[in-house]
Amino acid sequence: MICACDIGTTTLKAAIIDKKGKLKAFSKERIPDDREGDPDTGGTDPLHWITCLKTAVRRFPKSEREGIRAMVVCGNGPTLVPTGENGEPLSFALTWLNDPEKALSKTIMEKTGGAGESSYYLAKAYWLSTNRKRVYDNVRYFLPCPEYMNLYLTGNARAILPTPDYAPYMWSTPLIEKLELDPRLFPPFIRTGENVGEILPRIAEELGLPGGITVFAGGPDFLMALLGTAAIHEGRTCDRTGTSEGLNHCSARPVERGKLLCFPHIKQGFFNISGVINTSGKLIEWFLHLIGGEEQDIARFYDKAGAAKPDAGPIIVLPHFSRSRTSLWEGSSGGVIAGLTEKHRQEHLFMAIVESLGYAVREIMEEMEENGYRITEIRVSGEPAKYSVWNQQRADITGKTISVPEIRDAELLGGACVGFSGLGEYGNPIEAAENMVRIRERFYAMDEAKKRYDCLYGKYKALSGIAKGFSVEPG
Repeated sequence: MICACDIGTTTLKAAIIDKKGKLKAFSKERIPDDREGDPDTGGTDPLHWITCLKTAVRRFPKSEREGIRAMVVCGNGPTLVPTGENGEPLSFALTWLNDPEKALSKTIMEKTGGAGESSYYLAKAYWLSTNRKRVYDNVRYFLPCPEYMNLYLTGNARAILPTPDYAPYMWSTPLIEKLELDPRLFPPFIRTGENVGEILPRIAEELGLPGGITVFAGGPDFLMALLGTAAIHEGRTCDRTGTSEGLNHCSARPVERGKLLCFPHIKQGFFNISGVINTSGKLIEWFLHLIGGEEQDIARFYDKAGAAKPDAGPIIVLPHFSRSRTSLWEGSSGGVIAGLTEKHRQEHLFMAIVESLGYAVREIMEEMEENGYRITEIRVSGEPAKYSVWNQQRADITGKTISVPEIRDAELLGGACVGFSGLGEYGNPIEAAENMVRIRERFYAMDEAKKRYDCLYGKYKALSGIAKGFSVEPG
């Protein structure tokens, strides 16, 4: 069996999965939110990831742990961790939550002739060298999120290049030197699925794992989700939900115009056409915090929202409560809630928030279809996919078939696909995904509900048009 781990923004998830794609054990730990501890970087203390991993793995039944043959870690792609001589983190992780490189884009463009603009990591390293010189002078390696965990597990510093097409998003010696950084601080590349090393004996003991377990290179979480939903053929689309949410479409043709994001796919020669909603799970968390609720209340609210009658009148929400990482909603006024009356209850507002995220997905979907990408099925991944109300609502709003895999945390199944191909059980991760991903159930749009949502979506678009460019800032 494979132990797969996904380091998210707010939670760390781990699972034990067998060769047939069956979930044998699952564990989830909440990562402490201490971003205010370093407002400049906006990151998390990487030591939290290790603490959460230890707790999550030790929660597995001992009998299941003894069957683990390999481990694969994935995590937030744009995160960079400066580590010291002994592998210790020298500062909070630099993540997309802060993006200090945005302020440096002009400098990076000038120094690299525009070639360094695509890199997720070089601007962060450059920012550290100019703003935290004392930290930079003690750096041994700059490591992305999964690679930092791999260093802890094996003692080996390697950077993961999912495919050769990802090179512009990583780094190269010429670009490093143009920014007057030290090339020795950037570890050598290995490809997704290659052997990082064996888990160190003392680490295996800390985790309660048998000795001799191999760690294979995983990579960015969104690529593992594509494997874990088998969104690996022309036209297949994955809706990946977490703190943020992304609609990811597999195509042999890159984006030629419009506002969509376009990255290389985990499948060589293909592209990941995507749009991102910056506040998805985070918006649900905001709602729970607002009413004094707890994380476990989410299931109760899905039940109540599903049973609530729309007799109090519609509420329209614009869900862009924090700045967007895509150009699809540039100029957004921020979050908007319209239509509230004294008749509305908590479950009505909750349902309206969830509906708004469905409308945002439909906007991305329509942008894709306007660019000639045909979507017939959406394969879902993440916590909301566990709720029938959410799945049916997405089908009704988008008019597309919603397919729910047996393992809804697709990043973990994608990691298992990588692990079993590394062990030679499958020829490659793509072949593993074809054999290991199975659809549990499908949801289809219901005519009456779709008509209602078509009308509400029109109101959502109208409100969005009115609110665009509106600001409540003084002046």
